[in-house]
Amino acid sequence: MKQINYNVEITGIVQGVGFRPFLYNLARKLDLKGQIVNRGNAGVRLTLQGEEENLEAFLGEIEKTKPKIAFIESIKVIKAESDKIYSSLTIGKSEEGRGISLTLPPDIAICENCIRDMRNPDLQKYYNYPFIACAVCGPRFTTVRELPYDRERSTMINFPFCKNAKPESCMAEYSDFQNRRFHAQTFACSICGPNYQLYDKGKKSIKTDSIDEILKITTKRI
Repeated sequence: MKQINYNVEITGIVQGVGFRPFLYNLARKLDLKGQIVNRGNAGVRLTLQGEEENLEAFLGEIEKTKPKIAFIESIKVIKAESDKIYSSLTIGKSEEGRGISLTLPPDIAICENCIRDMRNPDLQKYYNYPFIACAVCGPRFTTVRELPYDRERSTMINFPFCKNAKPESCMAEYSDFQNRRFHAQTFACSICGPNYQLYDKGKKSIKTDSIDEILKITTKRI
C-alpha cells in the first residue's frame, strides 16, 4: 500500500536556532512519522507521514509557533506517493544541500532558564559556568566553521558531550526530546566544555572557583 509523503523544504534562518527540535516536538505532538534533516546551506528538509489533517495542521503551526530567533523565508511542500512507511520520527544526519546562502543567527544572549541553572548550586556542572547555553541561546555565528550547522562542524568539535555527569549528562540532555537542550549543538558544561583559568601578572595560576573572589582579584588589578 502506497503512503502519501509530505516533502517539506524550509529556508531562512532555520539552522542554529533550535528549529529541528521545534519541528520534532510539533510533529510528535501531531503523531507524525518521518525524518527531519539540515541541508547544507539550503535550510531544513522534512519527509512526513500521518493523517492528512494532522499534516496540514503541522504546516499551519510552523509559522505561528516557531522559535523567536528563527526567520522563515519560504516553505515548499510537495505531496508524493511512496512505498516506504516510516515507523518513527527521527532527526537524521545532516546532508549536503545547495541553495540560496543560508543566514546564520548571531551569538545569542543567555536566556533566563540558563541563568537559573547557572545560579543553582544543586546543578554543579552548570553552577557559575560562564559558557552555559541551550537550544535558544549561546554561541552561534562565532563557533560555526561550515554548514550544515552541526557540532562536528563547529569549534565545539573538540569538546565531546560528557556521559556520566550527575544528575544528568550532557549527552542525556542532548538526546531527550523533552529537554530544552535537545539537539542543541554548542552547549556544554564545566565537565566537558571549555573552561577558564585566572593568572596573576607573574603567570601564576590563581586557584578559585568563586566568581565573587575572581571579581575582587581582577578589580584590584584594574
